[in-house]
Amino acid sequence: MIKANILMAYRVLSPRLPIKPGIIKIPIELKSPLARTILVNSITLTPGTFTLKVTENFLYIHWIYIYTYDKKQQREKIVGLMEKILKRVFE
Repeated sequence: MIKANILMAYRVLSPRLPIKPGIIKIPIELKSPLARTILVNSITLTPGTFTLKVTENFLYIHWIYIYTYDKKQQREKIVGLMEKILKRVFE
């Protein structure tokens, strides 16, 4: 979270406006509605990301700077550790 805040401050204050925005589709494995809600809120609270839509198996996320187009790396960067923790707690 701290790193994301620093990067966002850099993007806002930089005269070059270093952004590469896009919408990505991330598969999720969580079935519990509460676990999904916590995951979506944690993504949206991170500066530079915003969850647009939640379906049964996917999240659609607006990302201010797409670092990679590899789906596995995107998934790991966005939901990796948090989803693992929520899966242990709620499922």
